Amino acid sequence: MFEWLSYGLKPQDYIFRREFAFIFEDDAYLRYQSFKNEHEFRTQLSKSQPFKIDIGAVFNHEPRDHKKFTDFRAQERELVFDIDLTDYDIIRNCCEGANMCSKCWRWIPIAVKVLDFLLREHFGFKHLLWVFSGRRGIHCWVSDEVARKLNNEGRMAVAEYLSLISGENKIGVGRKNEPLHAMIEDAYDTIVSLDDFEKLVIEQGWFENESKWEPILKICDDLQTRDEINAQFSAINDDDAKGSLSLKRWRILKRRFDEKFRAKLEKSGEKLLPPPVPECKNFLKAFVLLYAYPRLDVNVSTGINHLLKSPFCIHPSTGNVAVPVNPKTIERFKISDVPRVDKLVTELKKVVKSSEDTDKENRKILYYKHTSLNHYIELFEAFVKNLRED
Repeated sequence: MFEWLSYGLKPQDYIFRREFAFIFEDDAYLRYQSFKNEHEFRTQLSKSQPFKIDIGAVFNHEPRDHKKFTDFRAQERELVFDIDLTDYDIIRNCCEGANMCSKCWRWIPIAVKVLDFLLREHFGFKHLLWVFSGRRGIHCWVSDEVARKLNNEGRMAVAEYLSLISGENKIGVGRKNEPLHAMIEDAYDTIVSLDDFEKLVIEQGWFENESKWEPILKICDDLQTRDEINAQFSAINDDDAKGSLSLKRWRILKRRFDEKFRAKLEKSGEKLLPPPVPECKNFLKAFVLLYAYPRLDVNVSTGINHLLKSPFCIHPSTGNVAVPVNPKTIERFKISDVPRVDKLVTELKKVVKSSEDTDKENRKILYYKHTSLNHYIELFEAFVKNLRED
C-alpha cells in the first residue's frame, strides 16, 4: 500500500502529505490522518481498529497539521471512478436499490471493459487499478502521474468526456444522420462485442413483449421504420424457448442498424432489408449506450480532495473484502468467490496452527499466501510492480 501511494518518491516528499481517514462502527470519521512510514500506519491501524479506511489527497502540508496552516489545500490524488448498480435502477428489471443478483452484475464487467478501453486508448493512461467495492460496484484508481496532477477542471473535463448519460435517462448520442464522435463509436463497438451484453438483453427481457420494447423503439425518430420493426417483433413466435425472444428481436435490430454487421453479412451473400433512413441511423447506438454504457458518479471523479474506500477494506454489510480485479478477465469474476472476513479468519487460524514452529517474521510473510486472499494480493503486487518499473 505504501509503495503504491509513494510512487517512488521519498516519504517526506509525498506520503507524509497523504490523507487517510478512519471510519468507525458508528460512522464517525477520523479525518486528516497522516503517517511517516508504514510502521506508524500499521501501529495506528492496530490501535484504532477502524471499520473502514478511506484514502484522500496529497496536500501541501501534512494532514495531521492541517489546522496550523491557512493555505492548507489538496494538490494531487489519483483520478478515480465509482460505478454503483443503484445508478442503473431505471433500466434494471431484476433488482433495485441495494439488492443485487448475478443478472444485474453483468453491467459491471461491461462498464469495466468500456472504461478501461477508453481510458487507455483515448487518454493514454496505463496504470489502472480496478477494485471491487465489496457489494454492488467497482472503483477505478488511475495512478499515472499526469492523472494524479490534474486539477479539478481537468478532472471535470475527463469525467464529462466519459459521461454520456445524464438527467432523466437522457443520452448524448445524435439520432440524425450525423457523424458520431470516435469515443461513442468505440464505446458501442466494445459493448456489442461482449457476450455479457447479449446475456443482459436476454436476462433483463427488454424485448420480451410490446410493453417492454415500446419505449426502446421510441428512440427511433422515423415512424415508418418504427412500425416496420414493431411488425417484425410481433411476428416472432411466442412458442420459442424462454429467453430467446429478446435475443431474436435484438438481432433483428442489429441486422438492420449495425453498419459493420450489415457489411459482414452482405459480404457473405445474405440479402438484407434496406439500410435505415437518416432520421434513425443512430437509433441502435443510442439504445445500446443508454442501456449498457457505464453510469458514472461524476462527483467522485471531479474533486481532488474526494475520499474513496481503500482496497482490501471489509464491506460492513456483506463481509466481503474489497479486492483488486483484472479488467482483462472481469467477465469471469464472481462475487461468490470473493474472500469474506469470516472465511479469512478461519483460514488464518489454520495457517497459524500449522506454522507454530516457524519464526515470527516468516509467519507474517506466509500468512496471506495460504488464504483465498493470495490471488488478489498478487494482482495488487503486479500493479505496483508495473508502476515502479515505468
